[in-house]
Amino acid sequence: MKYASRLCLVVLLCAATTAQAVLPVAVGQALAQAGIPAEAVGLWVSAPDTGRSLAHQEQQVFNPASVMKLVTTMAALDRLGPAHTFATEVYTDGPLKDGVLQGALYIKGGGDPTLTIERASSLLRALRARGVRVIQGDLVLDMGHYALPALDPAGFDAAPERPYNAPPAALLVNYNTIALTFSPRLGRVTLGVEPPTLRINAVIHGIEGPCNGWQELLRPRIHEGEMMLEGDYPLACGTRTAWFNLLNPADNSAMHLTSLWQELGGTLQGGVRLAATPATAELLLSFPSKPLAEIVRDINKHSNNVMARMVLLNLGAIHAGGAASPEHGQQAIHAWLAQRGLSLPGLVIDNGAGLAREARLSPEGLGQLLRWASAQSWFFEFVASLPAWGVDGTLRQRRSLPQAVGRAHLKTGSLRGVRAWAGFVPSPQGVQIVVLFINHANAGQAGAVIETVLGALVPFDTPADKRR
Repeated sequence: MKYASRLCLVVLLCAATTAQAVLPVAVGQALAQAGIPAEAVGLWVSAPDTGRSLAHQEQQVFNPASVMKLVTTMAALDRLGPAHTFATEVYTDGPLKDGVLQGALYIKGGGDPTLTIERASSLLRALRARGVRVIQGDLVLDMGHYALPALDPAGFDAAPERPYNAPPAALLVNYNTIALTFSPRLGRVTLGVEPPTLRINAVIHGIEGPCNGWQELLRPRIHEGEMMLEGDYPLACGTRTAWFNLLNPADNSAMHLTSLWQELGGTLQGGVRLAATPATAELLLSFPSKPLAEIVRDINKHSNNVMARMVLLNLGAIHAGGAASPEHGQQAIHAWLAQRGLSLPGLVIDNGAGLAREARLSPEGLGQLLRWASAQSWFFEFVASLPAWGVDGTLRQRRSLPQAVGRAHLKTGSLRGVRAWAGFVPSPQGVQIVVLFINHANAGQAGAVIETVLGALVPFDTPADKRR
């Protein structure tokens, strides 16, 4: 953008005192170039200290895609606090003697969204440290903390194997994914799998060509307990890892936990089953999740859907005082808003992750919520969770505005026909709040629109290389 047009937009953004019905010229031009009509756009920009604002269709509700995660994570931070953790508990129903547990071992999920392979291994190591070496009975998985309806992983976009479609569960290991590592050598591709106990039948062809879109060339599926994998792998990719959502949460968690237990030298003599933990069972171990501040950072930086869904369900469990459903999570959000005297007219939060066609949120509603958040004690943990332009998370590849690198902190949202951005941007007048929603078939071409807005807000006389 030329200096004059950029200065014109700065004046429009910073001097307007009432909502504007007409978009700034530069923004309109960027929309026209993308083939997006103004009526498909919602915009709200405001400085939290002065209240000056620019707005366009600010009260209209739009699908915000993953920007909805901001509502979920703000509610969690305010309701529970940044240091809150979710516990996975281990119980026994028999005596432990000379390393042998003479009974069943119960692992009761408490909605920990951070139970990765490494942390699940730490849980089992803690179990070994308490003297358990052999489990004579069954390994029992208790997932009763959530009361979930049947979920079709292909229901959203017919891509059930993609990790963003992973379903939530009260006991969920490694985001319900299986990891495959591809390593080309001398024209051939070797394959590593996690968990290593999973049987795999793979036919992978090493091919020449660019690495872009390499995961789309793979066709994984589970058949009778065995992974079937066919496809091509560009040799130019080098060693890469892909994650796939292929099993239901119970089977996925069972496979990972039994594999890890075996790797640690433990023995399971019984089977694996689902059941509630009996009231007579004795608590052996309580394993906390990462603190909520870190969970929120993972959710917003990397737009992790299943983690956001689990946080909403955890809020629902606390609100309802029992097993949580998505409806309980939605009720918890509305109750929190009412308790805080906040209003989000037209809010449809659905699963809390924004992975839904029905989700709705208005630019002004979210903008006012972000303004309120800026005055809360947990605000610094929250803003640190947002992707930084050109640095990390979903904005790490953005380099077109050098002056915004590391300074603009925005949550992004992307679905077919939806692009959204919301967060905080420094300006000469103070920190600006920006909310931009686009719902249109050409939304994927809208990158220049947010760049036009940010180009006006970020001081152009302090580029990133002069900020020291």
